[in-house]
Amino acid sequence: MSKVFYRYGLPFTYDKGRTYCMEPVCLDIETSNNHAADADELVTRIVSIQVLFNGQYHLFRYPEELITWYRGIINRYHLEPDKKGQKVLVTYIHNASYDLSYLIPYINMLPDYDNKNQGIIEGKNKFLTYERGPLCFRCSYRLSGVSLAKWCKDMHTEHKKAVGLYDYDRITYPDEALDESSEIYDKLDVICLRECLEAQFKYYNDDIVSTAITKTGYIRRALRRACLKDKTYR
Repeated sequence: MSKVFYRYGLPFTYDKGRTYCMEPVCLDIETSNNHAADADELVTRIVSIQVLFNGQYHLFRYPEELITWYRGIINRYHLEPDKKGQKVLVTYIHNASYDLSYLIPYINMLPDYDNKNQGIIEGKNKFLTYERGPLCFRCSYRLSGVSLAKWCKDMHTEHKKAVGLYDYDRITYPDEALDESSEIYDKLDVICLRECLEAQFKYYNDDIVSTAITKTGYIRRALRRACLKDKTYR
């Protein structure tokens, strides 16, 4: 576990030239399409964005609102680089490949501080991580290897994913009010994600810095440690 210090009421740690915020952002989006039979006429849009950070929940309807929120977080917690190097705020998204395929054009509107976009991308729209300035986006689906509903069950979380509560057949627009069921579903998604992360970190004695990026990372780490303890393999 990393040594933690506090700034502006948030926990941070310093590791290999980077200062990490130890409190993750949990993010999820919902989309809706016009159900057009002709693929050329199919239109899919973001209709809601849910964010949970430092105990505060936010529901946005437009990507631009999310970008404004991130700008505020960067400014409020002074996440621009300093003499100690780059600062990192980690955002977890369950199935980041889908969400980022819609969000990246907006994320790239944020300052990059000459670090250049980088990340781990296995193929077209197959993201493990994606970085822009101080923001690092990670895929919690690849970390857990299971659906969010199954992860909640495995981690025995207090809250569960509200499977079946959201009407995905309905055509929804971001400028119309969400019904109560949709709002509950949206909020529970990020609450469950936060609880699953906390439980998984505790189980593996991990944190934002030490955790694996994917589920198979735990296996590689265990093998590496076992080999290093054996002088023959070492």
